[in-house]
Amino acid sequence: TMHNCALKDAGAVHLASLITAGWGVQDLDLGFNEISDGGFSALGECLSSPNNKITRLQLRINRSRNDGAKAIAAGMVSPHCCLEWLSVSSNVIGTQGIRALLEAVVNCQTIANMDISGQKEAVWSEDDFAQGAKKLAAHLSDRKTPLRVDASGIEGMGNASAVVDCGAVATEFSAKQKCSAVCLQDAFHLLKGLGAEVSREQLDAAMAGIGSGTGSAPSWLLEGGMRSKGVYISRLELSITKDRIEDFLESEADASVQEIVMCQDRAMKSPNGTCFVLFKDQASVDKAVALYHKGSAAIYGSPFIICSLDMLIQEGGQGGSAEADMAARAREEEERKKQERSMADALHDTAMEKQKNQKAAYGGSDMGMSQANAVGR
Repeated sequence: TMHNCALKDAGAVHLASLITAGWGVQDLDLGFNEISDGGFSALGECLSSPNNKITRLQLRINRSRNDGAKAIAAGMVSPHCCLEWLSVSSNVIGTQGIRALLEAVVNCQTIANMDISGQKEAVWSEDDFAQGAKKLAAHLSDRKTPLRVDASGIEGMGNASAVVDCGAVATEFSAKQKCSAVCLQDAFHLLKGLGAEVSREQLDAAMAGIGSGTGSAPSWLLEGGMRSKGVYISRLELSITKDRIEDFLESEADASVQEIVMCQDRAMKSPNGTCFVLFKDQASVDKAVALYHKGSAAIYGSPFIICSLDMLIQEGGQGGSAEADMAARAREEEERKKQERSMADALHDTAMEKQKNQKAAYGGSDMGMSQANAVGR
């Protein structure tokens, strides 16, 4: 190990020449040094040498940029490369270097762990980065050997990171945008795969009842035709209102919302961070789910989960109950908005009356009242 030895390019070039000449080192730690592109290029060349025996290469916290990273990537695809573990984290590698390393993984069957996280140079071309991400993503399902890539902490990757984010590749996508957790959709898929139906009683037990009551799951869940136009949203901040959710879905997903049913905690009788949304058409469902998978489902910076209602439920025997419940909820919503408008009007009237009294107290003069307020400040 030559960790934290103030090693520069000349020292790295000399080490690379020794390895090329037959020095059989397997674990080489050159982290926390001052090696830039020249040293990285020499090390990349030695990875392709017939005498190369390096299986673990630590190069974190150095000064390499794109050229050095591309040289390491070129060495990785050599038939003589036997690298199993590589870290180039916390360098100054930009878009082209990151792309080259991601693409090199596709043709390097020995590599099991690669850390490219925390680069000081931001990704300036998201489209360019996306090309490397797409190649790696296409390769993951066919790969026969274990793989772990850490690409977190790189600014500018944007939604392109969603292409490759998975159990094998870590990016900022899951950490900052998408909720990576088991959700109701997973249960739906499992039940449908088993051919199992959910009964009304089971659904009622899982929710705070079914019907038009406050906090209850909507009865349209029991009708397949309407259920196909609905989604379930979870992990919402408790302060988020249905009006804010509707505005978000219509503006960000270009979806047409018919109604939103906020669910409640059974015991506390308060919002539990979940809701059901019924859209006016199937296209709106697809848009909303696509927005979530793109990593853009977030309100006030807090991500949430959107899943379609892809499940088998025993159809209800009470014809017309869904429409009746929706009508009842619509009346409740109209009454709620009417009360809010009334409260707003009352507050406005109170403020106007207070201003009128203050004006009268100063002889009806706006200037006199302004001067009095200035003195008060």
